[in-house]
Amino acid sequence: MLPVGTLDVNQGALKNETFVLVGYGVEIGAKKAQVVVTERRFTTSFLKNVQTEVVTFQINDRDSKAGGGSCFGDSGGPAFLGQYVVGDSSFVNSLSCNATAGYQRVDTPYARAFLEQFL
Repeated sequence: MLPVGTLDVNQGALKNETFVLVGYGVEIGAKKAQVVVTERRFTTSFLKNVQTEVVTFQINDRDSKAGGGSCFGDSGGPAFLGQYVVGDSSFVNSLSCNATAGYQRVDTPYARAFLEQFL
């Protein structure tokens, strides 16, 4: 597990690292009436911002160095930095994978206290 406080003390250096965002993602049909594609998906992304409990990632799907952002339907999917889980997708504001997504950090004392009940 990612050591407590890792994102806080390494935020500047981590902006050059590639993260893997994993989630189901969905494509919504005409008039948002149905889910058209439900296949498993992942992408690569760069760190955008570290907040007290949430981490966000860059979302540009045209970035030649990474694949873009999370998609609607990715909630619950992890963000990885190498072998470590960095966060869990909590909200995504995009049906087309091009808006900010917030991931609940797992390296905060609050998150760790919750997770240790199950580990």
